Amino acid sequence: MGAICGIFSIDGKKVSEEVGLKMMDKISSYHVDKVATWKNREIFFGCAVQYITPESKFEKLPYFDKVTNLAITADAIIDNRTEIFTLFNVPKLEWDYISDSQLILMAYKKWEEKCPKYLVGDFAFAIWDGNKKELFCARDQTGNRTFYFYHSSNIFAFCTLAKPLFSICQEGKVLNDRWIANFLSLEGPMHEIDSNETVYKDIKQLLPAYTIRINYNKMVKKQYWDPLNLPKVRFKSDEEYNEAFKKIFFEAVHCRLRSIGPIGIKMSGGLDSGSVACVAAQKLASEGKRLQAFSAIPFPDYVDYLYKDYIANETEYIEAICKKHKNIDVTYCNSEGKNSFTNVDEYLEFLEQPYKFFRNFFWINEIESIASKRGCSVLLDGQNGNFTISFGDIGIHLITLYKKVKLLSIHKEITEFCKFYNYKYFHVLKVFIKMILPNCIKTLYKKIRGKSEIKESIAVVNPEFKLRWKVDEYFKKLGIGSYQRRYYDLEEARKMTVDPTVFSQMGGVDTKVSLKYGVISRDPTRDKRVIEFCLGIPEEQYVRKGRERYLIRRAMKEILPDKVRLNYDVRGTQNADWVQRLVPIWREIQKETKELVEDKELRIYLDMDKIKKALNDIGDSMTQSKESSVKIIITSLIFKHFISMYKKEVY
Repeated sequence: MGAICGIFSIDGKKVSEEVGLKMMDKISSYHVDKVATWKNREIFFGCAVQYITPESKFEKLPYFDKVTNLAITADAIIDNRTEIFTLFNVPKLEWDYISDSQLILMAYKKWEEKCPKYLVGDFAFAIWDGNKKELFCARDQTGNRTFYFYHSSNIFAFCTLAKPLFSICQEGKVLNDRWIANFLSLEGPMHEIDSNETVYKDIKQLLPAYTIRINYNKMVKKQYWDPLNLPKVRFKSDEEYNEAFKKIFFEAVHCRLRSIGPIGIKMSGGLDSGSVACVAAQKLASEGKRLQAFSAIPFPDYVDYLYKDYIANETEYIEAICKKHKNIDVTYCNSEGKNSFTNVDEYLEFLEQPYKFFRNFFWINEIESIASKRGCSVLLDGQNGNFTISFGDIGIHLITLYKKVKLLSIHKEITEFCKFYNYKYFHVLKVFIKMILPNCIKTLYKKIRGKSEIKESIAVVNPEFKLRWKVDEYFKKLGIGSYQRRYYDLEEARKMTVDPTVFSQMGGVDTKVSLKYGVISRDPTRDKRVIEFCLGIPEEQYVRKGRERYLIRRAMKEILPDKVRLNYDVRGTQNADWVQRLVPIWREIQKETKELVEDKELRIYLDMDKIKKALNDIGDSMTQSKESSVKIIITSLIFKHFISMYKKEVY
């Protein structure tokens, strides 16, 4: 695990070692343990290794096998080592001394370009086949590690990070206005809608679950894993589903406990990270080890404003988990003195692009920093759990039943839902009817009732810039942004669950944070095997008798404390205090925003009228009720800081 880079001289000319070493200078400045390079006439490989697992200390990267004429550089942790070793009849005494890159090379020797299909883990790697004069590159199924590249008629270069590729291509420094137009037009925390592209025009990304094969004549990309085209998973009873789920999920957790340091976890009081923590704690306890948990809580001056169904401080549920598993040591992180505008330039530097997940990114960094100082090399989490292990939404379930014309089942589910939650039947039925009504009828109804159909957007893009890049046409074609429907059936929800763009963004952040702090984020709920199982089982395993998230609540009985497992009453909101944290520095933010709206260069990108309106809406005192306006301003300021940093680097 770590960072890799490489150059392939497609025209057969001698590759520039000097340029390769410039790339290495960039990646070796991060939190890495060992740096090395390898080259021949047309290939340069580099690797900065991080010691994460016990086997990583045996890594020799880049590595050249003189017998087979194969060279490899890899950023990888392979999780199904036992399976691969058994398949190759490797003596068990040797397993602990074989590195993950050697295992990848073994797989390539047998399966060549099909080898990623047989690997489970977090990986991005490149293999030079000297016999074929061909470079083969791959990224893992869910994009947990990044792979950026630049391709011209005479050069193919790649790197774990984007900016080191500037050493190869000066034109790569040009900003990608199409990417920026999309970024500024998206209202939520998503950054992009095409993960092939980056904020830099000529620097691309390899998509999750894709490979590249390139030689002197051509470059071929292939998808090697499609989670929407897999066999269905069927058993005869709930107990069989429970046992099959636990076998896969427990293995997904256990295989991520290989570490040279203490195991940590970003833990809330919810079902996802709570389940990961409990399974990990059980396994570690059997080995006489402890689990270091890090939990975000509100800052001391937080004033609660949430509805009764939501809580900002999940301490009582976290404590229940720790009481159940006594080898969990929890550290509560209130990130005092930190906020969504703290360390923006530092974050931009290692993220290499503007970002919009500012509501919780400061406490994520706080936890990563503390975990690093405590010696943790692995930090578990369950951020993908809502889409896999704890999936189960009554609305999605009812729409799925409706599309199958199962009207009696809909009646039964609504009846049970109302009985359990003490809701009125006709109130829930009314909500459901609104969900299934065509948009044209909803629009007509609102007009008759005199209600406005238009909800003001918080996207900060300049309308002219947006028009120039035909963003609306693109969004309409993809059904996103203002064209996105609010309600989905199970099939549509599953497509979003495995969206490579979502995977790529999550993996990009995890990779760069890991290089910054030397701690690897590992999510068992994003495990390939877990995804395949969760997408393969029928919908009634997730919602039944009006109960949501039905599978995880059954399967984790006696493992996850009932206070958490059977909590139907409240949900945690870990960034509830983000606006209140900004109140003490509002004057500073206000002053910088007033300067921003006068910036003629930024006017090309940003809707200055909307930003001015947001400023006026907040006035001289920021309050929680102005959250939408605060989002507009913070998004704009982060983009401003990115452009300022970019100009300093380029000019």
